[in-house]
Amino acid sequence: MTRLSMGLVALALTLGPFATVCAQDAALVKRTGADERGMRNYVLVILKTGPKRLPDGDARIEEAKQLTATDPVIVQGEMVAEYHRWYATAAAMLIPETHAKLAPKQP
Repeated sequence: MTRLSMGLVALALTLGPFATVCAQDAALVKRTGADERGMRNYVLVILKTGPKRLPDGDARIEEAKQLTATDPVIVQGEMVAEYHRWYATAAAMLIPETHAKLAPKQP
């Protein structure tokens, strides 16, 4: 058995069934703890407005309203949009690109 094949066996044992399903970026899979769908569990904490509220960012909320104004489910009244300011890492914009490296390729 060559070093490469021994390394692949070790990686398969480490990653479990995901390694055989999708080897798009095995190092990234291991680093992020992704499952076979490129997903993992998190804890979501929602912070509510406290007694010392800051003014809303009206410009960004107006932009969001314009983007959703033509969505068919909004226009037809099937859903109603709520708009909330969300402060997060700028890296959130890289999520689609990074997730594509974790998730299995679609047939």
